Amino acid sequence: HIPSSYGIIVTYVQYLVDAGQYGDVIKFLEKMKFRQMEHDPEMWNYLGVAYAGKGDFEKALKAYEKALLLDNEYAVVFRNLGSAYFSLFLKTRDQKDCQKSIQNYKKAIELQPDYASAFNRLGVAYRQAGNLDEAIYSWKKA
Repeated sequence: HIPSSYGIIVTYVQYLVDAGQYGDVIKFLEKMKFRQMEHDPEMWNYLGVAYAGKGDFEKALKAYEKALLLDNEYAVVFRNLGSAYFSLFLKTRDQKDCQKSIQNYKKAIELQPDYASAFNRLGVAYRQAGNLDEAIYSWKKA
């Protein structure tokens, strides 16, 4: 059964994400064919979170990029994009992915200067990149 009110749909998807039901998020959004949601960056962000939660970082990156096409000042998406790139880095050990994670965390912080989660993750990425001074600075800011 699919809820009909858009507000209910958003709440339902948030619930599924919070509950870690990533497969259900993906199935639900695909079943909805996005309809009015295709123009909602929040839904693309949730889809990215779901794909990342399932370990499909390439699809997560695509979903986050679509969210940013709709709202290029969405700090949460930049943080999530950074996390997806960092997860790819851990998988591939490609320093380019680590640098992309740093760039996206920094963009999230630029948009939301008190974003503790982004500072914390930035510190982890800096540590992996071998930049301990920046890592410590980021953790202190968190």
